Amino acid sequence: MAADVGLDVVGYVKAVAWGDYDNDNRLELYVSRPREPNQLFHNEGPSTSGKWSFLEVGAQAGVQKPLDSFPSWFFDYDNDGWIDIFVSGSRGSLGQVAAESLGETHGAELPKLYRNNRDGTISDMTKAAHLDKIMLTMGSNFGDLDNDGYLDFYVGTGAPDRVF
Repeated sequence: MAADVGLDVVGYVKAVAWGDYDNDNRLELYVSRPREPNQLFHNEGPSTSGKWSFLEVGAQAGVQKPLDSFPSWFFDYDNDGWIDIFVSGSRGSLGQVAAESLGETHGAELPKLYRNNRDGTISDMTKAAHLDKIMLTMGSNFGDLDNDGYLDFYVGTGAPDRVF
């Protein structure tokens, strides 16, 4: 059935997240993939024949990075009523973490915080939110951890032997 509706993703997938990023009461799908561009599938809803379909809009929206990603989710980080996307990078090493702390270039994959512009486009807010740091995230979650009305998140890092 996935191919029939436009969701026939082929390849290795690390995370999927469902969320209504255009506030049309239909869920869209974000797919995080290692060594591949991430994908955002817009829910086109039912056609006149009643058949549902999804359209891949990741490049158009600008949410294909990081290319080696792992956890991701939709959440409204700026409390504007429109959900945003967080996706963390998973490629890096302890040597690259050390290089980063010394202010040197490192080449590790950084996370992305994408703000919903409410028009089908996304802005990369990673640097503005001070999240442009190596995280090597293997697990994560979010919630209002300090009960201040804003969503927070935490990441769990790890470096197990991995083969893709």
